[in-house]
Amino acid sequence: MEKHASRTSLGFHRLYNSIRIKRIAHVLEQVSTHTMTLAKALTTVIGCGLGGTVAGGGLGFAIGRFAPDAYVAMFRLEERKVAISPPEIGLGLGLAQGLVLGVILGAVLVALVTWHDVQVSRQSPSNRASP
Repeated sequence: MEKHASRTSLGFHRLYNSIRIKRIAHVLEQVSTHTMTLAKALTTVIGCGLGGTVAGGGLGFAIGRFAPDAYVAMFRLEERKVAISPPEIGLGLGLAQGLVLGVILGAVLVALVTWHDVQVSRQSPSNRASP
């Protein structure tokens, strides 16, 4: 009885994975037929930059608010007697670093999608020369 249950379960998982792989392949085919345009590239880079800015600013502010000793020790705020709070430092650093990281991530994504589009266009039958 246990063998039958495990075979049924194994068969179900194989079927499920097969359907899932076919669905992913179908989605990838649809995505690969669309080329990267300048508008899509700019939207991707700007969106990733904004997302990185928001995430970095939030993370930096949270570190400054809940673990202020990290920035106090890093910038030696007690020795310099600076009238700036750790959450402000964290917010500023997080915004700047998040923006840079987001723009880099967006540029890498655009490069990868463009490279993929080029590879697909090279392999398509319509672009091959007839013998």
